[in-house]
Amino acid sequence: MRFLSLFVLLTAVLFAAHAQAGQCAVTAIPMSFGLYDSISSFPTDARGEISVICSPDVHTIVRLDPGRNSGGFFNPRKMSGTGGYLNYNLYIDAARTQIWGDGTGITSTKQGANNLSVFGRIPPRQNVKAGVYNDFITVTVEW
Repeated sequence: MRFLSLFVLLTAVLFAAHAQAGQCAVTAIPMSFGLYDSISSFPTDARGEISVICSPDVHTIVRLDPGRNSGGFFNPRKMSGTGGYLNYNLYIDAARTQIWGDGTGITSTKQGANNLSVFGRIPPRQNVKAGVYNDFITVTVEW
């Protein structure tokens, strides 16, 4: 059995529309998928969190970029590591049906503030070498 240690680091960018006053602060906890068994028939799931704290009455849109390794594509996102690339994705919903992106194509954005869950999934049976794989995702908050 081969196992991989994986994580996705989420970074933050803030964008304020000139027409709306207010302030926001955003933090993200890195998502760790833990060990990945490349011969398992089941996906490997993880959950992370993005905290968006804003002034009262500030409405936000939270977007995620495709990451550094996917060539600008959201499906799939790719982690890079010792043995090449490992496909994965980030979702808005726990059922992992709505890809969290920038609202283009097949992706959705999330509105609101406070603690926002991010749901990750690595599809099963990817033929990759053991090692550490990661990606860096930029979180953009617009208000």
